Amino acid sequence: MHSFESRDVCEEIIKKFHGQPIGEEGLLLQVRYADTAAQKDLKRITTERRQFRTNEYNVGAYGTSTDVLTLSPPILSPVGPRASQIARHFPTSRSSGSWKREHSGNR
Repeated sequence: MHSFESRDVCEEIIKKFHGQPIGEEGLLLQVRYADTAAQKDLKRITTERRQFRTNEYNVGAYGTSTDVLTLSPPILSPVGPRASQIARHFPTSRSSGSWKREHSGNR
């Protein structure tokens, strides 16, 4: 970040350097005005409110973190519990054929 004497000098620098490729990868340089203090505050407040809403949703959907911890069995492997949840949606016997054919009415 750098400060310049006037807005005209800033405009000239932005026009000259913004979008110029740099480095071996040719990534484009981004040159822009810095956020004002008010813009920084707005971004901070917006982020805090978004996180608050996310936390509210999670508590409503899943309960508090202590509720989740007391209701969940200990997880030894991250695959185990999820695999058993998925398995409940499949037929118990493979000899009965495809689930779709068995339940769709098109026999």
